[in-house]
Amino acid sequence: MHIKFRAKLIALAGERGLISSSGISGAIRVANVALGVVTTILLARLLGVDGLGQYSFAFAFVSLLTIPAQFGLPALVVRETSRFIADGDWPQVNALWRWANGFTLSSAIILSVLAGVIAWAFLGGSYLFWILLLSFACVPFQALGNLAGASLRGLGRTLLGQLPESVVRPGLFAAFLLLGLLLPGGTGAAQAMAFQLLASVLALAAGLVLVVKFAPFGLLRGSKGAVILKVQRRSIIPLGLASGALVITQSVGLVVLGVVSTEAEVALMRLAVLGGSVVALGLAAVNMVTGPRIAQLYHKRDYHALQSVLTRSSRLVLATALLAAAFLVFFGGAAFSFAVGERLDNIDALLAIVVFGQLVNAFTASSGTFLTMTGHERLMAKSSLALLAATAVGSFVLSPVLGALGAALALSVSLSFYNLFLWWAIIKLEGIDTSALGLNFFRGGIK
Repeated sequence: MHIKFRAKLIALAGERGLISSSGISGAIRVANVALGVVTTILLARLLGVDGLGQYSFAFAFVSLLTIPAQFGLPALVVRETSRFIADGDWPQVNALWRWANGFTLSSAIILSVLAGVIAWAFLGGSYLFWILLLSFACVPFQALGNLAGASLRGLGRTLLGQLPESVVRPGLFAAFLLLGLLLPGGTGAAQAMAFQLLASVLALAAGLVLVVKFAPFGLLRGSKGAVILKVQRRSIIPLGLASGALVITQSVGLVVLGVVSTEAEVALMRLAVLGGSVVALGLAAVNMVTGPRIAQLYHKRDYHALQSVLTRSSRLVLATALLAAAFLVFFGGAAFSFAVGERLDNIDALLAIVVFGQLVNAFTASSGTFLTMTGHERLMAKSSLALLAATAVGSFVLSPVLGALGAALALSVSLSFYNLFLWWAIIKLEGIDTSALGLNFFRGGIK
């Protein structure tokens, strides 16, 4: 009886810790979204419509180039750091970090230089070229900043790992833009991109300071002959493909609508995707907290504790998603129409479609994170590419007929089947239930 009571206390303490950490992680995500809104308003105020268009076009290349530059390495660093720390293998962590940062820095510099040469060939010394050049310079700093955050999360400093890129960089950028309002000559798109570059440099510096501060002393003493194994090197491509496919999937419907439909339909779809991201906010916050824990427990083969963590986190994710979904379904259309200043046709139907897909995503919860953190990245990559292909094909078929409704249906249906497939695949492979049901299958790899 005493043992059972003690186990219940430990489980209760773990649940409270998970809720607390996830709540803080969620607050960081909300702060990131809020800072994004603030910077967008400031940019519009400083640059005007044309200047904002130039800045947005140039900054899009930062995300586009950062994906291949880091190519899935942040997820690998979180997973392998958590595993090596569980074994107390500091030299191996040191070797992993050196290799990952060297690979990312080299890739980012090469991609940025190539992009600069291509931009020069097409644009010469025009004003847009200089804006693009400054945006290309941001790529190495933001890619390395993402790795610094991943290193901190792998060390178990989940919340601190999110601060540099999610709060410090956008916060500094907003502060620089406020200072730009005071400049006598005004601020153009090039100056705004220079502010972004400076914020990226300072955010990376903050991340590195945190890594040095919280890394165990033994980790910083050197790799002592430790090498990166082939299995870790081979993980780069599938992890990179998976992360890239998931990012592109969120935008492919918008691209297709831009080709086959009107700007108004594109705007409606953009608002619907934004609403869907609100529903998924809890999942993103929880995954930041549970990812390293999943890697450690799976490495220790502590499957019962792993199932417990996944079940509690999934129920937390589903509860937050249901609250957000209820608000969007009943009040989202009116809220968006009020914000835009005009009545938006079909916005309620669009939100309902996208919210449904995100609720299925919330039900299966951390299935993608589980596969990434447990060495099943090849399955994750194949599934993510299939999701991208299904969403693209569905958008091309449905959007010419239904407009934004067609793109929303393609995204929502594809995302639902994708998440349900991952959930079932994990049950078949490991006997683990990542959903809010918390069923105890315990077969496959579970003893």
